[in-house]
Amino acid sequence: MTGLAIVVLFSYLLGAVPAGWIVARISGKQDIREHGSGATGATNTWRLLGWRWGIPVMAFDFFKGFVPVYIIIKGAIDTGLSPETGAVAAG
Repeated sequence: MTGLAIVVLFSYLLGAVPAGWIVARISGKQDIREHGSGATGATNTWRLLGWRWGIPVMAFDFFKGFVPVYIIIKGAIDTGLSPETGAVAAG
């Protein structure tokens, strides 16, 4: 598997984690997909469960977009790819 394929796969899998849904399950409260906007993001989580649950979801959502790009740009993983590949990780 090429470095680019690994970057795309890692970025996709990390981005697909529904943090709001996971937090709602942990909190033992309602399924946030069935209330509010139906989204599993930070805004719907915040509205339905409050700021104590919304802030961690917002942080996780931020970092799941930031981490793949940062790893590629800083070269933390030797993929042999240029820093511009960070744009692929962001997409």
